[in-house]
Formats: sequence, C-alpha cells, structure tokens
Amino acid sequence: MGVRVRLAEILAETGTSAAAVCRGTGIHPESVQRLKDGTAIGIEFDTLDRLARFFGRSVADLLVTFDGPSAVAIHDLPPSAESRALEALAPPNRAGRKPGQPAE
Repeated sequence: MGVRVRLAEILAETGTSAAAVCRGTGIHPESVQRLKDGTAIGIEFDTLDRLARFFGRSVADLLVTFDGPSAVAIHDLPPSAESRALEALAPPNRAGRKPGQPAE
C-alpha cells in the first residue's frame, strides 16, 4: 500500500495555483511540484501542517492511500537522481553539512 498527497486534486478543487501555495506556505517550488505530480518520495510533518493550514483542511484530507509501492525505489531512478537521493538521505557531517554541500 502507498500513500500520496492529494495536492493536484486540491489545487483543482480550489482553483489555487502552485505558485500561490509556495508564496502562502514558504514551501520550495520544486517540493510543491513533486507533491503535485506525485513524484515526491516523502513529506515532512511540517510541510503537511503548512499545507493543511493553507487550505484550511485536516492533514487526513491531504492524504490518500493506494495499492502499490509507496515510493519510487532508489535503484529505479536515473544515475543523477539516484546520487541526489542518496545524498539527501546521508546524515550531516560534524560541521552540520550534507555531502556535497559547500562550506559557508
């Protein structure tokens, strides 16, 4: 069983644009696009809370379950996406940076 965010349906129901969601929630446009397209491999609780508050709905209203895998397997991603996914999963180093993240 999988879980996905119903963002595309909610945008259509409310006539809201993805850009308006970004402005109103502070969620990065790429994240909104992935949630809308159903290609996100996860979502943070804070992001769910922001979306729920923005649309005036409960978190449960934003989610739907379906039969099938819950996320794209990393090995199914193209090489560049695979390395980005693995970097995102890596813990930060002692300086608090993820691999590949430049020092400030």
